[in-house]
Amino acid sequence: VCELPPVKPVFTEYLRHRLRCSCGAVTCGNLPNAMTSQDGHRLRACVVLLTGQYRLSKENASSLMRDLFGVSLSASRVCAIEADAGRVLQPVADEVLNVARRHASNIDETSMGKGRWLWVMVSAFGTAFQIVAGRNREELLKLIGPQYVRVLTSDRHRLYSRVPPGEHQYC
Repeated sequence: VCELPPVKPVFTEYLRHRLRCSCGAVTCGNLPNAMTSQDGHRLRACVVLLTGQYRLSKENASSLMRDLFGVSLSASRVCAIEADAGRVLQPVADEVLNVARRHASNIDETSMGKGRWLWVMVSAFGTAFQIVAGRNREELLKLIGPQYVRVLTSDRHRLYSRVPPGEHQYC
């Protein structure tokens, strides 16, 4: 028999003294250094996993957190957790894009509806994604960068205009 252990959320309450000085200023104690959010690290990681890897809607992720773990999160709180994770991971995403720009890459785009396009740039060293407003040359150049000098394959985009016969073009 295989059974899951009972899951119970752990809540930690931090009390901070707040005092008013005779001059009228209010002082308040500090939270522990590790406290950056009302949500713990594992809870935030779980939410991002559910909405990212498992592609659950905000509402479904919120329901699952409540049903399995007894944690009440609104759909808007799920959005806030995702946004925070995006800010934390932005330097990593930037570095992946910089590395991909220096190596041979494949690129493509697909519609996400509502005037948004998902662009992907795949290299042997990393995969970079960007969500932008179009699928035109300008968006392509934003993705690959102004100084792209490696082999780049795409199913429909051309970086430069036609090359006169007898001349070679490299990008």
